Amino acid sequence: MDNGRGDRQVIPLEWRQLRQQIVRIGAVVSLLVVGGTVGYYLLGHWLGLPDTLIDCFYMTVITLATVGYGEVIKVAETSQGRMFSALLILSVSAHSFMPFPVSPSSP
Repeated sequence: MDNGRGDRQVIPLEWRQLRQQIVRIGAVVSLLVVGGTVGYYLLGHWLGLPDTLIDCFYMTVITLATVGYGEVIKVAETSQGRMFSALLILSVSAHSFMPFPVSPSSP
């Protein structure tokens, strides 16, 4: 970063680590949302119960957020769809229990 005087300002290590952690969490959440949406969409087409990508995205979001609105797409009412939903929820649970790196505090 430039502070206007030509000097470069150094970002403290803690802030860089925090930024890296936020980027990692965002990447995992994005991957889960995209994976869930595409998974519901492909599973629906494979089972002959196609839904729109918007509906599949909505189902993914309410599943990941554990809102509990119920099955809003046809494929989620099948045993394969319920198994996919269960695996999606378990993958979120597994990532939520991953330890965050803690840096030693400075005196």
